[in-house]
Formats: sequence, structure tokens, C-alpha cells
Amino acid sequence: MSMWDDELAELVDEDAQRVAVEWAQLHELPPLGDLAAEVDRVQSVAAATLALHLSRRAGEDDVIVPDDLEREVLDAARRADPSVWESLRPADPWSLVPGSLVLAALGVPA
Repeated sequence: MSMWDDELAELVDEDAQRVAVEWAQLHELPPLGDLAAEVDRVQSVAAATLALHLSRRAGEDDVIVPDDLEREVLDAARRADPSVWESLRPADPWSLVPGSLVLAALGVPA
């Protein structure tokens, strides 16, 4: 990797962390204290919301995630202890946690 690639990757990481913190504040989620964990939480909530939609949708044409499903996941996310989010963090930073696993950890039935 060139020096430019390293600098660009660092800027992208910083931007993702800033946006993740703002997103958590917007949705009234308690802070996790670790910026990388905040990014992981955003990805986990998104994955959980999509998994919930896929499990509850009416048919193949039902492609838009209803607001109530997102609210259900966010409500559970607000109640979740920081240790839940820590347990969901992938060991490999390039991996994503399956939405079904996030739903189970949050206690949201699919």
C-alpha cells in the first residue's frame, strides 16, 4: 500500500467513527466509549433490521423495510447493555455479524 492509501484508509475510518457516534446520539443509544465499537454497532443494527424484515416480509415484492421494524430493533438496542455489543464484535475487522445473531442477542424474535 502506498502512503496515500494508508492516509485515505485512515480518513475513511475517522469519518465512519464520527458518523457512527452521531448516529448513536440521533437514536439515543448509550455511548460505548470505543469508536470502533460504535461503527460495529451501526453495522449490527443494520444487519438485524434487514434480517427482521426478511423474516417477516409478506412476499418477494415487499422490499422496503417498514419503520416499525427499525424502531423495534432500535428499542432493543437502547436497552442492550454495552457487554452485549462487545460480545457481538467480530474477531475479524473485515467481517460482519449476521443479523439473526444480533436479533438473538437483543432478544428480538424473528
